[in-house]
Amino acid sequence: MIALWAAVALAGLLAPRAAMAAEDNKEADAPAPSSVHLAARAWAGAGARSLYDVYFAGGDAHVGVGVDAPSGTYGLSASFFGGVIEGGLPALQVGFGFYLEWPVGPLRFGFEPRIGYIGIERVTTERQFGAYTFGVAGHATVDLIRRDGFAFAVGIEPTAEVAAALGNDGASSDGAAPLLGATAIVQVRYRYAER
Repeated sequence: MIALWAAVALAGLLAPRAAMAAEDNKEADAPAPSSVHLAARAWAGAGARSLYDVYFAGGDAHVGVGVDAPSGTYGLSASFFGGVIEGGLPALQVGFGFYLEWPVGPLRFGFEPRIGYIGIERVTTERQFGAYTFGVAGHATVDLIRRDGFAFAVGIEPTAEVAAALGNDGASSDGAAPLLGATAIVQVRYRYAER
């Protein structure tokens, strides 16, 4: 009889904790949370860029931290693109921005204004071509798995930026030019939903 009372008492103590854990998991795995939570995300993918009628392809990586709220996801981000242009010369782009994203069921749509720098090696001189970049990236992803606060998604990120060449004296052909691109991505997100 004492064992039965002890089991009932233990179950009474554990039941609220189990219910809170289930509620936390429900909140962590919902497309949009009911309150504000800390969030982090990272993705990687393969992409291409075009600048001055020169195409280059390579790998893209992105990290971000922010908040996941009922009205959307907002945060700061850093992105890195490394690749090669036609002819095999290396190119590197680094960007920093602020992302905004909204869920629609398993889909997420958003955009990211950002600034950065792009550097491309040249054949004709030892000086690297360098330019500041200003523009916006779009995000469209679909969640494949959502579990325990983690979400795994695939999607696409189109970019439209302007590259303003460094040290342009007006006499060179390195003026401002459109920098367009797209990346196919695999994304991991985490929502911290502990009480």
